[in-house]
Amino acid sequence: MFDMPKNDAMSVDLNLLAVFHLLMQERSVTRVANRISLGQPAVSRSLSRLREELDDPLFVRQGNQLEPTPRAVALDQEIKPALDLIEQALRSTAPFDPQTESRVFRIAMSDDAQVSFLPAISRQLLQVMPNSRLVVQQADSLRAGQMLSEGTATIVIGYLDKLPAEAKVRKICRVGYRAVMCKKAQPPKTLGAYMKCDHVLVTFAGDLTGYIDEALAGPEGAREVLLSVPSFAVLPYLLHNSNRVATVPSYVADELAGQNALRSENLPFRSPKFDLSMAWRSATDRDPAEVLLRKIIVDVVRSIVRAPR
Repeated sequence: MFDMPKNDAMSVDLNLLAVFHLLMQERSVTRVANRISLGQPAVSRSLSRLREELDDPLFVRQGNQLEPTPRAVALDQEIKPALDLIEQALRSTAPFDPQTESRVFRIAMSDDAQVSFLPAISRQLLQVMPNSRLVVQQADSLRAGQMLSEGTATIVIGYLDKLPAEAKVRKICRVGYRAVMCKKAQPPKTLGAYMKCDHVLVTFAGDLTGYIDEALAGPEGAREVLLSVPSFAVLPYLLHNSNRVATVPSYVADELAGQNALRSENLPFRSPKFDLSMAWRSATDRDPAEVLLRKIIVDVVRSIVRAPR
C-alpha cells in the first residue's frame, strides 16, 4: 500500500497526479502530451515535480517506453478510484450539447466488430456529434478488461468474459455462427461433409482449436483446421478461389459475403451462440456524451445483427 505523510499529501498538486496516471497508461511522455494537447516539456516538468515531491524516480526508461517503479504502481492503484470519481462528477454535471460537443472517444473492438459495425457507428456518431472524433483500438476477449482498467479505452465491444469488477456491462444480443466460403465452393450439407472441409480458423489465442471445435467435440471426431489466423479481415484473401470454409459469427459472415466474392451459408448443424456485449468504465457511466455513444453502438449493432440478409 502506498503511504506518505499527511502534510506531504496535502501539498501534491492534483494536476500532477492526473498527468502521472496518464503516464501509467501510456508509458510515454509524447503520447500523454498528444492525448491532453499539452507540450512534451510541460509533461516532463510535471513528472519532474512529482519525482521531487515523492522522492522517487517513478518511471525508468527501458527501450522506447517508461517502466513504473514499485512505488509508482502502488500510487496508481491508490489514486485511480479517486480520479475516476472526480472525472465522473465533472462529466455528469458539465453542460452538454451534442451539436457543439468536441470530444475524442476511445473505444476498443474486435476486428470482426470493426468490419461489421464500425462504418455505421462512425457515420451515426458524426451525425449526432459532428465535432467528435473516434479512436478505435484492436481488442479481444483476452485484452478488453485490461484496456478498461488502464483507461486506454472507455468502451469495449465484443465477446467479453474477463472484465474488472468495477466495469459496467450490457449484453447487446445473442449471436450464432455461419459458414463463409468462395461462391464457387460447394457448401457442406451434412455434418459429415462439414467435418471433412478444409477449415480456416480465426482465433486470438494462436492455436488450431476454437469455440466451434469445443461445440463439435463428439463421435464425429475433429474437423481439419488447416490454417489459423488472428484477423477476420484477411479471410476474403484466404477463401478466394478455394474450397476452404471459415465458420464465423453470423454478422461478419454476412458482411464479408456482401462485400466480396464470397457466400454465407447456414451450418449443417445447430449453431452454438454467444453474447455480444459492451462494457465501459464506471467513471463514464453518467457522462452524457459517453451515454449517447453507447446508445449509438447498441442501436447500430442490433439493427445489423437482426436485419434480414
